[in-house]
Amino acid sequence: MDLKGDMRNHLRLIISKINNGECFGLIRPSDGEFLILENKTFTNCDNWTFNKGGLLREQLLESIQINNPKLYIGIPCNRCNHNPPNIYNDYLNKYLVPKKQLTYANIFCNTNWKLFISYLKTYNKGFFLISCGTKQCDFPIKDRFIIDKYLVNNWDNLWEKTTNEVIDFVGNKKGELFCFSAGPISKIWITKCMKINPDNIYLDIGSILDYYTKGAEYARPYTNNLTSYSKECCLFIE
Repeated sequence: MDLKGDMRNHLRLIISKINNGECFGLIRPSDGEFLILENKTFTNCDNWTFNKGGLLREQLLESIQINNPKLYIGIPCNRCNHNPPNIYNDYLNKYLVPKKQLTYANIFCNTNWKLFISYLKTYNKGFFLISCGTKQCDFPIKDRFIIDKYLVNNWDNLWEKTTNEVIDFVGNKKGELFCFSAGPISKIWITKCMKINPDNIYLDIGSILDYYTKGAEYARPYTNNLTSYSKECCLFIE
């Protein structure tokens, strides 16, 4: 079950699992999710706003505490200069992420981005995408479930309706790859989908396709070879 090594090694193992048809889920709570767990009101770089209190924090916390050997949970490592510096320890000791299920929050980003993007582009089975990105692109996307980019803002009122719609979108499909790009909501949806239909692969891909599905102006710094982010490789220190 345990993934070993730095985040390049983790990605190779995850790709191997996909190629072997293993069914699993991977969620990646990082700095934004940490602020939600800390119950702080903030607006993120995509301009959605979390207001402290409400259901999102409660559901997110429940999702990242799930003990399931088929669920990988990516958190910021304890070697790089993540902010805040206590984020790794707090995810484990304050918010009780199961340590045996750990992977890296940046597993699809930074130095791994090009490799995983190339993998998705050539994934011959194709994949389903849950995202607010509507731009056509050269990826084998079988179908998209389009979400409101400000869904976080109105989560308390819309969570049940949209969650049921996502569950219906997954339906009784088997052996498929579902890629979620819905910010903190991805963590909630993936764990719910795994419980109802465990016979698929569910990945929290975050912003990695934004350049292609939203446009170059939405690309994160790690997609630029000239930035330090594009060369960073996380490592857990025991």
